[in-house]
Amino acid sequence: FGLVLAGLGAGLVFYGLPYLRRVSETVRTHTARSAAVGLASFILVVPAFIVLIVVLAVSIIGIPLLLLTPLYWVAVLAALVFGMLAVAHVIGEYTAEQRGGFDLRHRNAYSYLFFGVGMLLAPSLAGHMVGMVPFLGWVGVLLQVVGGLILWAAATLGLGAVILTRAGTREAYAPRGFDPVLDGDPLFDSEPVARQPHV
Repeated sequence: FGLVLAGLGAGLVFYGLPYLRRVSETVRTHTARSAAVGLASFILVVPAFIVLIVVLAVSIIGIPLLLLTPLYWVAVLAALVFGMLAVAHVIGEYTAEQRGGFDLRHRNAYSYLFFGVGMLLAPSLAGHMVGMVPFLGWVGVLLQVVGGLILWAAATLGLGAVILTRAGTREAYAPRGFDPVLDGDPLFDSEPVARQPHV
């Protein structure tokens, strides 16, 4: 699971870094609002699907579109993964700031994301490893439960930020003056990022 998340995250950084940065900044600057929206989305995701089915079923034009309803769950899963990766990026970035390694010359979205994914999965991994010891099985189960709760919290928080920013395409929740391209994390920085004036 960690390798899959890391692979998807690498692709997201390579192809959609500005969108990832917008969602990540929303997680950091609007944490409570993102959590509330994400929690509401978890509650409403099934009722919304039922309403969608009913609306399509009662309309003649919508009946053929019922075949596309599985795409609803694909979109939900994609939003959850996107949000979780954004939270992982925030964790990596925040840790680098606290450790004093947040130098513009060494900013790298890949390292932030991979570190964050590792931190999110660390309790679950520790639970599996501890569970191999016979007399510590209950500790392993406890760690796995904690790990599951951490993943759920990250997915909820990230989902809310994805919805607020419309998958990173909406800039309303990003800090003023924040430019996801100029303030983004290049693949390999050898020189400080120079901010260009906006035209």
